[in-house]
Amino acid sequence: ASQEHSSLCAFDLAELAQLAGYRVECSWARQYSQRGGLDAVFYRGGSGTDSERRRTLFRFPTDHEGRPYHVLSTKPLEQQREGKMRGELEQLLRSKLPSYMVPQSIKILDKMPVNHNGKIDRSMLSESLQQKAPPTARKRLPSTAPERAMQQIWSKVLNIESSQIGLDDGFIKLGGNSLSAMKVVSMAREAGIRLEVA
Repeated sequence: ASQEHSSLCAFDLAELAQLAGYRVECSWARQYSQRGGLDAVFYRGGSGTDSERRRTLFRFPTDHEGRPYHVLSTKPLEQQREGKMRGELEQLLRSKLPSYMVPQSIKILDKMPVNHNGKIDRSMLSESLQQKAPPTARKRLPSTAPERAMQQIWSKVLNIESSQIGLDDGFIKLGGNSLSAMKVVSMAREAGIRLEVA
């Protein structure tokens, strides 16, 4: 029958070492598979003699080689930092560029994926951008007949799914420009909705 052992914290290990006449040094486990664990080294220690000053270095086994850095640690403030950075970039771009040149979305990457020739790997870049897409906020959907009609018109002109268009979305941000805006005005008039492009 297998025995269950309760885990020990660093203080328990220090107490155990003291009772046995040893000293202990604890550090966070270096193995990826032992997340949250401790490495503990017990050694006989004198009181203030050469043995206390002389330390043996230990090389603990690791199993993190080849793993991307982002899986080896948590980044609790990353989303907040990236959101702030994305907002600041967007604001700067809006102040410096005409609206049709402002990118629809901004993605922040740890590094650019490169191929074996050292050039940017566009297919891997595309995959990483899809994986790292920011969480989408819940869209306010159109509720009146004219709002639903405009949603369908935008969908046709911009060639995107109508479900991706919410009441708070901007036409330019969704990929529209002055030419497509004229198409929207024309189609809206055909549907009996009066619009003007400013």
